[in-house]
Amino acid sequence: MLLNSSDPATVNSLAKQLGLHPNSARFHLDGLVEAGYATKSPKIHGRGRPRLIYRATQSAPDVTNQHLRQLVTVLVDEVISQLPDPMAAAEQAGYRWGRAITPDQAACPVAALVEHANELGFLASAEEDQITFGRCPYQVTGDPSTNPICGVHLGMMKGFLDSADASVAASKLSRHNGACHLRLNPIDGSAPAG
Repeated sequence: MLLNSSDPATVNSLAKQLGLHPNSARFHLDGLVEAGYATKSPKIHGRGRPRLIYRATQSAPDVTNQHLRQLVTVLVDEVISQLPDPMAAAEQAGYRWGRAITPDQAACPVAALVEHANELGFLASAEEDQITFGRCPYQVTGDPSTNPICGVHLGMMKGFLDSADASVAASKLSRHNGACHLRLNPIDGSAPAG
């Protein structure tokens, strides 16, 4: 957050944005100062004790998840490609992951899945009988039916909807017009839940 801000930040403002207790935020900020990744200085704002403000230094590393996504992609491709049916194995692994996620039982399962996908960085939106993913955080651009990363995600969505007792099931991922689309099929003749 310090890297993304041109203005210095206070402990309280950072703690609020991150959902942390101010003492926890201060502990981590002081660790960044000790590592040379942030500076801390007093901000005079009138009477009373000055507030401390923090800002990133030039030596602060640019922190993104890109290297982790690349590592996951390489590992999934390597491990799963060794199996007799790589796509089935990828989907099964994703299904177990999706079943382990506990969706809010009060929420519409499709809306909860869209929210979860957005937390993962997919820019998802629900339509009548499909969910559209405007962006892939793994930067997959090929056919989802042949990519193990897509298989894991399809399995996760199937498991998520199953665990939420949704009235729809995830059936197939397709890619067109620069986005992925998850087809939702009604279960037992029910209408898609949106």
